[in-house]
Amino acid sequence: MSSKPVPLALVADPVRLRLLEHLDRTGPALLAELARAAGVHANTLRAHVAELEGAGVLSRDHVVTGARGRPAVRYRLADGWRLPSADFKGVAELLAASLASLDPSPKQLQALAEEWGRWLGGRPASRDVGQTVPEAMAELGFDARVEDGCVRLAGCPCPKVSPDRPELVCRLAAAVVDGVAGVSQDRLQVQSSVHDPMSRRCELRLTTGRPARRRLLPLRLRHR
Repeated sequence: MSSKPVPLALVADPVRLRLLEHLDRTGPALLAELARAAGVHANTLRAHVAELEGAGVLSRDHVVTGARGRPAVRYRLADGWRLPSADFKGVAELLAASLASLDPSPKQLQALAEEWGRWLGGRPASRDVGQTVPEAMAELGFDARVEDGCVRLAGCPCPKVSPDRPELVCRLAAAVVDGVAGVSQDRLQVQSSVHDPMSRRCELRLTTGRPARRRLLPLRLRHR
C-alpha cells in the first residue's frame, strides 16, 4: 500500500517532529519514551499526541503484560503515513552559496542571526533556556541539548550546506543560540564556542549576564 507524507503543518512544531522522527526510526514506543525523545515532559507531550491521533497520523496499541492495572499503550505511525522526505537541502545550499558570494562581515552575520534567534525565542523571559534553545535550533535543522551550562549541537548541517566555508553556518548557529538564550528567562549569552564541522558537532558555553554593548562572538573551529 502506498503511503502519503505527514502534512507539513503537523511537523512544523519541533516537538511533534522529534516525536514522529523517533517513531519512524525506532518503531512503536511508550509515551515516556516519546517524551524523552522529544525533550519534554510527558504531560506536555499528551496534547501533541492527541492532535496527531485526531489527524489520524498516530495509532495506539494496547500491550498486555500480565501486570495489574491498565495495559500499557504504545504509539506508532498509522498505516498509510510517512514523514516528508524533502529536507530543503538544495535550497539551503543555494542560500549558503549566495551568502558566501556576498562575503558579509562577521558582525553582519552575527547581527542577523542574533535577531533571528530573538524572534525564535519568542517573548522575553518566557521560558528557560533548556526549552527555548533546543526548540529553536530544531527548526533550523540542528539537534541541540543544553547540559551543565553548555549547548551541544549534533548533526550540524554546516558541512552539508556550505562545504567550502562551513564557518559561515557555524557563526550563524552560534549567534542564533546567543539570541535565543538572551530572551529566555535565564538571560544567558554565549561565552565561547568550539565548532567541529567534520564531525558535525559544536559546543557553546553559556554564561550569565548580557553585555552592555554588542560584541563579536568568539568562534573557534576544530581542524582535523
